[in-house]
Amino acid sequence: MGESKLQQDGNTARPSEILPYTIINRCFAFRRIGILTLALIFVLVFSIPFAIAQPRRFYGRLTDETAHTAIEKAVKFLHSRQSPQGALPNRYSAEYITGGESLAAYALLMAGQSPDEPHLKKLLEYIKARRLGYVYTRSLRTIVFSHVPREEYRKYLLQDVQWLIKYQHRNGGWGYGPASAMLRFNPQWTDASNTQFALLALREAADANVPIPPAVWLKAQRYWRTFQNNDGGWGYQPPIAGKPGQRPASYGSMTAAGAVSCLLIADEITRSLEWSDPRVNLANRSLINQAQRAINWLNINYQIERIPKYIWMSIPGQIYYYLFCLERMCESAGIGKLANQDCHAQICKLLMSSQKANGSWGDSIIDTSLAILTLAKGSSPIVINRLELSRDRMGKRSLLPRDAFNIVRWLSRKWGKIVSWQTIPINSIRRLPNTSLLYIHEPQNLPLPKELERNLWNFTHRGGVCLIQASGENGKAADALADYLLKLMPDYHKEILTPDHPR
Repeated sequence: MGESKLQQDGNTARPSEILPYTIINRCFAFRRIGILTLALIFVLVFSIPFAIAQPRRFYGRLTDETAHTAIEKAVKFLHSRQSPQGALPNRYSAEYITGGESLAAYALLMAGQSPDEPHLKKLLEYIKARRLGYVYTRSLRTIVFSHVPREEYRKYLLQDVQWLIKYQHRNGGWGYGPASAMLRFNPQWTDASNTQFALLALREAADANVPIPPAVWLKAQRYWRTFQNNDGGWGYQPPIAGKPGQRPASYGSMTAAGAVSCLLIADEITRSLEWSDPRVNLANRSLINQAQRAINWLNINYQIERIPKYIWMSIPGQIYYYLFCLERMCESAGIGKLANQDCHAQICKLLMSSQKANGSWGDSIIDTSLAILTLAKGSSPIVINRLELSRDRMGKRSLLPRDAFNIVRWLSRKWGKIVSWQTIPINSIRRLPNTSLLYIHEPQNLPLPKELERNLWNFTHRGGVCLIQASGENGKAADALADYLLKLMPDYHKEILTPDHPR
């Protein structure tokens, strides 16, 4: 694909691009004493004020302030290590030119730094000026420039995307890239780690309105399918020429990377193909099943002090890479707990307890940047609580639909601040703060369970906002649900929202 075919205008994803299949048939508001307390419209979330976001820890074990303080200290550490030319010397500087700098720039952006902040601006100019031949470095620069809506960086974003597409292997994965001796030694080399970063980069570019051919996602789907182990996890590398790859047994970092990559690919196949295309449904079923198996593996083998099932040579800072992968996976899947443990709180607590007095982790640019990214996601405020009404026939929590995740991803870009979501069981509604937003997707059977009726009544009467999606032909499902809710809450009245309503 030639560069001239890539769009060069715009750098902010539109809701319709992230949620191409969301259909609203009826828009109702239910009001009591003049205060909007319950709405039958999903699109309302686009205009939710940031004040409705709840702190991640409503269990009270961690505060936004403590995580924010740790991130601020880490940012100061990165600033202090920057050279006059803009570089951040690190353990990979000699080989992966600008890799550490791009990772740090990504961390600074996710920490809320403006591209005009002097240190970050110098960093952006430094990474812009280099020719890169590694997948890691191209991927990280792609991620950074996809978050900086400036014309001066747009052409590099387009070039890097084109480069990544060019070097996707025919098996659907990525190796180290043409600058690596590994490519000359073994042209068939691909691995889960390089592939994870390439996919993340292309997804971020797609959010910045860079078109990615559907074939990229379809090939990547095949890649993860080829070497998922029977236990549901992934190792580092698929077989090469009929021989086992390196570190083939399942372990934590690559299993989390595989799970989040499957969810990402499912999202992008859905976005890039017509909804009626049969490959969308097939991809969703296959990829979601793969992700669910991997999440089950992580549940069984959950730990954060060390990488589960990793038995090979230790690499400096690899625990921070694992925590980054695990947090990405939990955030994408809306998971609040693994092995019945509050994984977000535990990860953040572990990171903050191991931070050095100078604000770093291990005096390392790489480790500190990964820790910032993990903390920023793990402590991000929750704007959507999606109710888990039922589990699948195997008793597992459903990972579909992906609407709530895609909404918070769009909101994070719109607001310039990371926000998150989570799925919750019915009995957790009573613990939600009064300012929370509860989302119920497509309730299939009316009446709702008695426990949900009680919790819903109490939640809305103390000021909570509930969004219920009820699509269907000619809005019949929405009308039926509206009538049911009026009977459940007779002190409310129904109001039809017109298209020009500010909602």
